[in-house]
Amino acid sequence: MATSLPFLPHKQDQPSPSQEENPPATSSTEEAIITPNIPMSFRPATLAIHADDHLAETSDVAPPLHVSTNFNYEGIGADLIPFSERDVYLNPKRISIGESYHGCHSVVALHTKLSGLKKLPLDCPAEDLEKGDIIHLETPMNPTGEVVNIAHYARKAHSKGAYLLVDATFGPPGLQNPFEHGADLVLHSGTKFLGGHSDLLCGVLVAPWGKGEEKEKEKEKEKEKEKEKEMEMEKEKEKWFWELRHEREVLGSMMGSLEGWLGIRSLRTLELRVMRQSRNAEFLVGWLFEKLYPTKEGTKQGDAKDANEEDEEGKIIREVVKEVRHGSIQLLKYQQKSKQGEQSQDEQQQPLSPPNDETSQAPPKDRSTENDKEEDDNLEWITHQMPHGHSPVFAIYLHKSSHARALPGHLKLFHHATSLGGVESLIEWRRMTDRRCDERLVRVSVGVENWEDLKGDLLGGLKKLRGSV
Repeated sequence: MATSLPFLPHKQDQPSPSQEENPPATSSTEEAIITPNIPMSFRPATLAIHADDHLAETSDVAPPLHVSTNFNYEGIGADLIPFSERDVYLNPKRISIGESYHGCHSVVALHTKLSGLKKLPLDCPAEDLEKGDIIHLETPMNPTGEVVNIAHYARKAHSKGAYLLVDATFGPPGLQNPFEHGADLVLHSGTKFLGGHSDLLCGVLVAPWGKGEEKEKEKEKEKEKEKEKEMEMEKEKEKWFWELRHEREVLGSMMGSLEGWLGIRSLRTLELRVMRQSRNAEFLVGWLFEKLYPTKEGTKQGDAKDANEEDEEGKIIREVVKEVRHGSIQLLKYQQKSKQGEQSQDEQQQPLSPPNDETSQAPPKDRSTENDKEEDDNLEWITHQMPHGHSPVFAIYLHKSSHARALPGHLKLFHHATSLGGVESLIEWRRMTDRRCDERLVRVSVGVENWEDLKGDLLGGLKKLRGSV
């Protein structure tokens, strides 16, 4: 949910005697959320600091932590408006999902057992979907950080009256806004970048809301059938926030006081952390990519000593690393392909050869564009979808599975651990957690450290693997 703690109105928001004669249509709780003292026109980085200012009951600058699970009512009689029950409407018969986080597939399997939910592949024909079904899209993808075109799947879902649910865990606020590209609901593992300090367990489901009356008036002017269909869908989605909030209360999946407090603390610095992590990741990926595929134009001009050091770095990396995958690499490949005309980057790169281990899987296909040939030739949509940077997570494929298992143990600044999104950099031999992954793959989650230090640590680890079995 977009909100995790109960929103209580400030004492100053209590209705005056004159207001009590004409009580508002919404409850005091709804009014506190919809009309805070801080204008919602501020940018997200500002709202992350000040959006809850109107809830302050004390003079504390940092919000206090309350351990109570029960609170006194504020107001009497007409002021107490019950939260009405709503119908459960998102109960899909089919869900279209790709090779997303393995935990999502476990949840789908549970729903299949309980309700007969049918699972369809992500690239299924639009004709297989019906009204009320769901397309579950993960972008950027786990574990590579590559980007999938949200607008493409939004068009596909909406053409059949289905909904698009985007798991944006790897592209947190500050890097992308899936709603701008047609998403109906947005999902985050708040444990990752939203929490950002490896101390919070939290899930977030973001539902759209807005000034529905204005949208409805605008859409009433449109007579086309498609516009009428959009208006109907938008009108329905405006209720989602409150309905989902109520269902959360009924199910009891409320965050505890400590978790809620940690979440608020983390959101204060979300944009600062994510932008730094994204920049660090792009620097590291760019460095690896440059060493893996050196060009004459990219050769550093300098004295012989510098040139020899640069060449040595490249030799170490090319001897141990087979490929690096990331959203920014998708764009680099496209840009290089445009420059080189007929000679594409794909032709320059040899495909990964399978390791000797028979249990190892082939590297995943580039699923970002395989369903839309037009977009396969033009990846400029990536810059519109990720305007402020790419995911702080990327994947490295090594030549040998034994090197992938050993690399984390040779690093000092990267912790060998699962999860991601914390201020500290992590690296994981992904096969330990997800058996579907190639044995040569390591997933890197970049923290807020100095990127040059991270580069030196990674290069040192690769150097230790050089020549080893």
